[in-house]
Amino acid sequence: MTRGRAIRTFFAIGLAAHVITVLAAIALLARMSPAIGQILDANERSVHEAERMLAALTRPVASPEDRATYFDALGAAEQNVTEGEEPEVLARLRAAGDDALDGDVDARVAVVRDLLRLSEINRTAMRGADARALRLGLAGRWALALLGVIGIFASAWALRRAQHQVLDPVEELVAVLDARARGDRHRRYSQTGSSALASALARIDELLDALDAPRPGEAGAGARALSAAVAHLLDATGRPILLAASDGRVVAASVAALDRLAADGAQLRAALRAGALEPWAEAVELVGDGELRVVTLRAEPL
Repeated sequence: MTRGRAIRTFFAIGLAAHVITVLAAIALLARMSPAIGQILDANERSVHEAERMLAALTRPVASPEDRATYFDALGAAEQNVTEGEEPEVLARLRAAGDDALDGDVDARVAVVRDLLRLSEINRTAMRGADARALRLGLAGRWALALLGVIGIFASAWALRRAQHQVLDPVEELVAVLDARARGDRHRRYSQTGSSALASALARIDELLDALDAPRPGEAGAGARALSAAVAHLLDATGRPILLAASDGRVVAASVAALDRLAADGAQLRAALRAGALEPWAEAVELVGDGELRVVTLRAEPL
């Protein structure tokens, strides 16, 4: 995977997680709106018609206008049946309506009782619809919280992959180039990875080796050949040994010492420059009138 494609992929993963969360929130609101609308539209209308019929019974004997209001409201309620118990109640209201409007006390009591029952049926349904809307909202909040957590973990995973495949190789390359600029000719690229970027940057070692390789007729080629020979001899010991100048510059180092330089390079070079090698060195031997030091490193610093 190329660097650009890797970055685009990780960005797309994080974006997709947030888009899914937003779409889930929209779907939740789209489901809650009809549930709340049902509370106001269906059952509230039946309660309103029951109140109109009850108002038509306020006089001992209903007027023609009251009679018209009663049966108009009754017809509207019959057209707006939403609950299973309503048809039976509405049938009783129609059967006893004329007698109640004409002033029959028993019929009027029965009609008032049925009107109150009709209102109670619809109010119970409204409370049930409200409870369902609340449960839907609660479930939606938990679903959004879960999607948010998934989004956070997906973004963290994408960021970690980007760090491993893109940022770490580049940071290691910068460290190698900085060490080279400070005169450290032994620092090599040690970052490992399966991405195309890491594989390409790993070839920096070949370029550095090619730069350091002696060329026939080139000034200083003998000195570099001698340094290579010393490094070969240090490797043969199998121990972390390096040859350092008095100014702390590493002249030659075994492979094991190079690994230590890659891991603890900054602190170890600072100790070489300061001459404070006790925590790092198992043994220090001066050679060449004290201009060079053969340093045998400990397995772990004290």
